[in-house]
Amino acid sequence: MATESDIPDPEMLKLESARRATQAMQQQQTQFLADLGHSIRTPLNAVAGMTHLLSTTDLTVEQSDYTRAIMSSCESLTALISQLLEVSRLESGTFEIEADEFSLRETVALVTRSLASSVYEKGVELVVNFATSVPDRLVGDAFRLRQLLMTLMSNAVQATQSSNDVVVRIDVDKPITSQCQLHLSVRDSGPGLTEDKLKAVFEPFEQLGRWQDTDSNNGPGLGLYLTKRVVEAMSGELWCDSQIGFGSTFHVALPFQVAATTIDFQLDTAHSALGGKQVLLVDDNSASQQTLQQMLEHWGAEVVCAKDARTAIQRVTTLGDGASFDIAVIDAEMSVVDGYGLARLLKQHHANRIQRIALMLCSTDRVAEIKQCEEIGINGWIPKPIVEHELFDLLLEVSEGNTARRQPSVSKNRRQSLNLLLVEDSLFNQKLTVGILGKRGHEVTVVNNGREALKLLDQSSFDCVLMDLRVPELDGLQATRIIRQREQKKQTRQHIIALTADAIEGDKQRCIDAGMDDYLAKPFRPDELIAKIESICDSNSSHDVSAMQLPPDGRGRVKWHAALEACGRDPSLLIAVIEAFLEDYESLHNSMLTAIKTHDPDLLAQTAHSVKSAVRLFGDQKLIADYEVLERIDDTIDFRQSLPKYQSARDGIDEIVGELSAFMATR
Repeated sequence: MATESDIPDPEMLKLESARRATQAMQQQQTQFLADLGHSIRTPLNAVAGMTHLLSTTDLTVEQSDYTRAIMSSCESLTALISQLLEVSRLESGTFEIEADEFSLRETVALVTRSLASSVYEKGVELVVNFATSVPDRLVGDAFRLRQLLMTLMSNAVQATQSSNDVVVRIDVDKPITSQCQLHLSVRDSGPGLTEDKLKAVFEPFEQLGRWQDTDSNNGPGLGLYLTKRVVEAMSGELWCDSQIGFGSTFHVALPFQVAATTIDFQLDTAHSALGGKQVLLVDDNSASQQTLQQMLEHWGAEVVCAKDARTAIQRVTTLGDGASFDIAVIDAEMSVVDGYGLARLLKQHHANRIQRIALMLCSTDRVAEIKQCEEIGINGWIPKPIVEHELFDLLLEVSEGNTARRQPSVSKNRRQSLNLLLVEDSLFNQKLTVGILGKRGHEVTVVNNGREALKLLDQSSFDCVLMDLRVPELDGLQATRIIRQREQKKQTRQHIIALTADAIEGDKQRCIDAGMDDYLAKPFRPDELIAKIESICDSNSSHDVSAMQLPPDGRGRVKWHAALEACGRDPSLLIAVIEAFLEDYESLHNSMLTAIKTHDPDLLAQTAHSVKSAVRLFGDQKLIADYEVLERIDDTIDFRQSLPKYQSARDGIDEIVGELSAFMATR
């Protein structure tokens, strides 16, 4: 028998109904913004690709400025889309924090590398200082940590005027056991903030550049607001200290688990290899010099510092009889006499006092810098901002007598012009490919489908056919099979390279089985396309890919050596699969969102399975589990529950994409 307490309160029913309506509206908003963001990214990629191609042409100074502005606008719009999606996740309660093992130093290094060009262009010194007690292997959300560091460090660079510095300090606030409390601080050399402005600095739509009288008032003012919300979601704190005329310092305190596999970053080999080495450190920036000195001394070196070339020469000339420095570590960009000039003086007049020289490079024109280093006879070089473990590796190589960080020479000899046939139905891809090959001096004929290709091949001869797999009427595989059948009577063989955007396991083998000579995945870099064509058209070309250098495992989510094994230890196939995955993952996620929106379990299962297969190649087990959940969702489950899992998987895949893109950028 029902009692009075069993009767629902009308007001409570109204509140519950309102709560559900609000949740539904927030879910719709999140889904709409996700769909909109992905729709915008597609044409943005096209704009960025064509602009990159344009930037390689002979442009006036004014035209170069225009292309840089376009690329900057593309990057800004992409960042804005990401910020809006992040706000939506936070507001709808679908924001999730991951707990994966990662390398703290490599995570910070990824941010400093991505900021390098803006640091060089502005003439700012970016210094990263790790306390020696900070562990490297942690368990937590590396993607969110990288996001918040990017926001704080890019803001600091924008606020700092040329010839000044930005200092990032990483320390631990509590004794290290199984947990640690990281304390990150980012100090700029800007004008500083008043007390009133400090109170509003973390409010939404407040633009830091407007307060600091800088030119950084470009965004909507969501960066610091989002960063504070993310830090709080990670059970941390974010605050700011500032003083007019002395800049601002943003502090972050975040808890992390210390990984069970963690080891001290400074290996025992450091002390055996660098212990007792006499190092001359020359850097005119005091913050940079102090940080570098601490690193070197922690590795066991005995360091003598100099603030400029004149002081460095004095340090060398006052050495005792028979004494010398084992290594001179010199900043390339210094006033009066730069690092190159100092290196020449040391080589010419004090070669018996300096055993080896390592230079810290400071510009975006890396080719010209390396050429100077080679001409002078410098033993090693490393780009700024300095990454701790990269400097460590450099000094080990230099101290052992090796020439470190020397990039392989690239032949500038151009072969004779080739006559090429492009089978491609996309106007954008036609223009992009013709533009790349035309700049190289090759002639390109374009057809839209396989039937047109067969007809033209009956009438003309070509050095190579670039065959897109998904052309209409007669696809690339079918057209290739017919070409090979016809060749049996002619006793000839046409070079054919497959162009594909698919990321399907075994795709390369299907191309080879159809009779194609090689395989290239979209999007391709211009140098890759050219090298592939010219190599396959040269009967004397060799395909030695055994020297592929993979990133070390354990510094990110990608298990590089497992991926290479899965590709049969074929580096060219691994590269092809990575490129295909980078091209296709966006469209697959679009399909997944459509499946969630339309409650289509078959489409969701199909697309989640496709992404899971690619992720399995790269070895991220947690992410595989996320896609397996999405793959199993059916009509018996509320589809709204699938959106948080999708967003979690999307964040993870974005981190993998970042690692893959960084690897491909080095090739």
